[in-house]
Amino acid sequence: MKGSRCGFVVACLLLLGGCGTDLYEQRLRETNAFFEYRQSLDRVLQGVWEDRDTSIRLRIPKGFARLPRPAVPKEGEPFPVDSRHPLVFNQLTLPGLVEAWRGDFAGDDGQLRPALLYVCSNHSLFHQPVDQAVIPSDGFKPAIETMVGQAFGVQLVDSTEIRDNTLYREICPRDPKYAVQKPFSAASIVPPAGYTNEPLGFLPKCQLYTHENGKIQVAVILIYAANTQDRLDDRLRTALETFSVSNQIPKATRAGGPVMGGNAPKF
Repeated sequence: MKGSRCGFVVACLLLLGGCGTDLYEQRLRETNAFFEYRQSLDRVLQGVWEDRDTSIRLRIPKGFARLPRPAVPKEGEPFPVDSRHPLVFNQLTLPGLVEAWRGDFAGDDGQLRPALLYVCSNHSLFHQPVDQAVIPSDGFKPAIETMVGQAFGVQLVDSTEIRDNTLYREICPRDPKYAVQKPFSAASIVPPAGYTNEPLGFLPKCQLYTHENGKIQVAVILIYAANTQDRLDDRLRTALETFSVSNQIPKATRAGGPVMGGNAPKF
């Protein structure tokens, strides 16, 4: 009887030991998978960029450098022209421009061509006088979708499928295992046949993502050469896995604001 009890205790200990080993190995696999995910981000993304005025956070794809913002004017001086806007696109000026980046990437022919990345939001539109507001804060998303589409000669229409020149629903990341999923309205814009843009000198493409958090609306825009070897669209989708923005409505600032216009970046 005593021997039976000892055998039972030993069997239980062996069973518990086996369960412990399985749990340890499972946690080890999960830890390794998490670090592999983090490494996959580090391979294509820079460190975190954050704009404190708008609370927008995002890791920018590698290969892009930030374009300088216009200098802050002294009291009583006019706001300077913001030269970051891509005016080469049918005089397109982006509302609520927060930050801009540029990179140069090789095409199929080996020639380097520019790519431009923009983050815009409706934060600066909340406190415009109603009779002076060009774009109301709640109209930011449809306005920028229309503007960008027209700049490339297309009219973006809603779609339940992922197709060029349509507005479709995107979730980033698509796998929620390691990051909180955020919903976006997305568009992959390809200009129609015969589209020309002499200032650029090449056929462009555009990726447009808009996100809403409460009354806050943010747009991320990528403009690049259609024959770029690097999959910049995939890199941007990876970057959006790190995106976040608060739903807090900004406080009013002093009257006036930056001029939405200026000279185009030189290519």
